[in-house]
Amino acid sequence: MDPERREAELTRFVGGMTARGWTAVHRMPGAVLLAQVQQADGREAIGMGATGVAAGAAVGGAGLVGVLTGMGMIVFGVLLTLTIIGAIVGIPMIMAGVAVFTGGTAAATAGGAVGAAGMAVGVGGAASRDSTLRMHAWIDETGRIFTKGP
Repeated sequence: MDPERREAELTRFVGGMTARGWTAVHRMPGAVLLAQVQQADGREAIGMGATGVAAGAAVGGAGLVGVLTGMGMIVFGVLLTLTIIGAIVGIPMIMAGVAVFTGGTAAATAGGAVGAAGMAVGVGGAASRDSTLRMHAWIDETGRIFTKGP
């Protein structure tokens, strides 16, 4: 096959690859280097991170309500123990208030952990990078086109 026809076939191949999103980076007689940029799309990860942060805030908020309720129960139980008859109800209320306070503290801590994990997912998505694929194509004396790459 004559060199002009080989170059025409390689040019046709490059045109087809350009239509598929590839760009000719370097061209020399009988060979070409093509590149294609793959866009990194971190929007899904950022959305999932925002959902995680919102869930962490909800769990943390519920934990805060538990902490405040537990503190209120403890204070009310202490007030009830000022009388002898009130101590019968006040001491169990103090114990229940301590349990609610402890549960609220655990929920608030879990909410912080969920929020931090959501933030890490969102930041990871925002930091994702584009990647470039490269393909080397050449034509031999018989007119066959060879490629190396993806």
